[in-house]
Amino acid sequence: MKTLFISAALLLASFNSSLNAQSFNKEFGIRLSDEDNLDFTFHKKISDNTYRKIRLSNFSINSIVDDLPGSQFSFAGDISYSKEKRTVLGSDFTFYRGWEYGLNLALSASNGNDWAGITPYIGYTVGAMYPITKRLLVSIDILPRMKVRSTINDGDFSGFQFSTIGFDTDNIGLSARYAFGEEK
Repeated sequence: MKTLFISAALLLASFNSSLNAQSFNKEFGIRLSDEDNLDFTFHKKISDNTYRKIRLSNFSINSIVDDLPGSQFSFAGDISYSKEKRTVLGSDFTFYRGWEYGLNLALSASNGNDWAGITPYIGYTVGAMYPITKRLLVSIDILPRMKVRSTINDGDFSGFQFSTIGFDTDNIGLSARYAFGEEK
């Protein structure tokens, strides 16, 4: 029984150590942050240990149309871009970090009360990734960021204001990623 346990442990250790030996050039992921925020991410390898990331988040479209006064329409969404640097720690964990630049756009129209919000932001991602299988990766990261909000309300520009600086629950994320594409 002891020999069987040692053999199984050696087999699992050799399988697990080969997970990082295989590297794919693309990843698609789902990132969960806060209690109801789901992000979609796409990573593409651009050089050794450097990946380009596009992240789509906070998307919502709402519409209420009826014959009574009170028809409404709203749209909101974020798109961001970053370049991640990765460092392999040991045989399993990968540490990653990089600047992220993003833009939030929100539009609302209701009974002639039109509103638009544009919020550019900059943040810095720091995280760790672990391979579950050759293609399935899990990660946890933190993304502190600074946002500058501007709004236009019925055609009047309200100016700029710093809306968020620092940390909140939206900044901490858990991700599952699927690696695909050419093996490098």
